[in-house]
Amino acid sequence: MSNWTHVLATFEIGGGEVRDDEWETIVGKVTGPESNEYDRRMALLGDRRYLPAGSEGSLNVDVAKCPVVDGFHKYIVVVHGGLRGHEDPERIVDWFSSVCNGINYGRDRGIGLAQAVCDIENVLNGRLVARFDSCECTVERLNAYVGDDNGHNDNNDKET
Repeated sequence: MSNWTHVLATFEIGGGEVRDDEWETIVGKVTGPESNEYDRRMALLGDRRYLPAGSEGSLNVDVAKCPVVDGFHKYIVVVHGGLRGHEDPERIVDWFSSVCNGINYGRDRGIGLAQAVCDIENVLNGRLVARFDSCECTVERLNAYVGDDNGHNDNNDKET
């Protein structure tokens, strides 16, 4: 059975304009089979300049640009995907917190974080939901379970 970690992180960002080529610096670089060996290795080691990665590549990024109102730009950034062989959901929480702090404290770009949430489900180790509110990251841990190869489970109870 392969161990998969499924991730869905959403960031609502507002303020100044962000060019398309800046997102890699803000959330991390995408890696995959076509990436060079150095990039793949650094992503697997958890280097913050890269998106979290598994044996088949990293998470993916999609950016939605909302209509500009009175010069205020708003973006919804979605980081998503399945990571094969990634067994440390805590490292993804660290990446998420790092991205949130980088946005909030990187005011030189003229952007700010309105809200962010990251849902991490690992087939063997259970589920974590991280939220970033008012300059701090909180993590809710859900019961661990052993799912099937598709990441399905029947135990979604919260820890007490």
